Amino acid sequence: ERKASFIMTMRAVQQSGWGAASKVLSVSDAVPLPPSPASDELGIKVRSVSIHPGDRHVIKGRPYLVRLVLAGKPWPTIPGMDFAGVVEAVGERAGDRFSVGDEVFGTTDLSLGAFAEHLVVKEGNVAIKPASVSWEEAASVATSGLTALQATRKGRPLEPNDKVLVNGASGGVGCFAVQLAKARGCEVTAVCSAEKADLVKSLGADVVVDYRGDVEQQLSGLSFDKILDLAGRGGWRPLLKREGDYVAVALPNPKTECIPCTLLSVLCCFPTRGRLFKQTVDAGDLEELARMLDGGELRAHVGLKLEGLEQLVVEVMGENGGGKTTVTL
Repeated sequence: ERKASFIMTMRAVQQSGWGAASKVLSVSDAVPLPPSPASDELGIKVRSVSIHPGDRHVIKGRPYLVRLVLAGKPWPTIPGMDFAGVVEAVGERAGDRFSVGDEVFGTTDLSLGAFAEHLVVKEGNVAIKPASVSWEEAASVATSGLTALQATRKGRPLEPNDKVLVNGASGGVGCFAVQLAKARGCEVTAVCSAEKADLVKSLGADVVVDYRGDVEQQLSGLSFDKILDLAGRGGWRPLLKREGDYVAVALPNPKTECIPCTLLSVLCCFPTRGRLFKQTVDAGDLEELARMLDGGELRAHVGLKLEGLEQLVVEVMGENGGGKTTVTL
């Protein structure tokens, strides 16, 4: 039976509603500890967390579909999804995979609650952290790594010498997508800002194109087996091979409130080759990412490194264009 523990408290970010971070976020020292883990859950002492676009959507409540999805959340709530930490309590059924003291990484997904000193999470949302990976690197993996891994699988499987275009290649997902495509022997063209070209090349990109220039002109004469659109941009159809796949991780108009209309526009532009995408949390995929990180096939690129929850509240809405922003607790 699940028993709540309210004797002790912890530090955590508190979100009081939807809106600007400066108005709805605060740090409290008197947040009740989470309940003891249920049979399929783990209790985690958090060492580091990361910030990604999904956290910003949750804080702002935009698009409004976010508010519908999270309608049952009480206020105040603790935001945050991706974390790395140490297992401090194990549910009965979770004991087959984890033990107290294990170093792990994972995501709370839409259950939220990661921006805190302690959390409870489903054991299927967690994997063992490789010893070769730092806390900050591990905290930056789950959502972005899962998104990249699952997006590269969407449609026809990648094969050696396939030509892959990654739009938004310097972001959290993009950094993983470039490496995953290269690990499968693909030729990768990366679209990002000129300032991030060296970073993306260091991850394995064969060609880097500045998104602020004439992208169509820079890519003239090229065609691709797979286009991973991680930033939302139209005009890719002429660049896709006849049997190629266009994977819409980000919508062509990411700020729109009319999501069904935008989804329909993707399917109309790519009636047989357009792949709408939604990342799911999968224990096997998290373990695959851990193996690749440990084996050196994949590395997590951390951009801005912060210390403490107060800095998280100040910087959470910032757009860091190179890698993930992490916060050490």
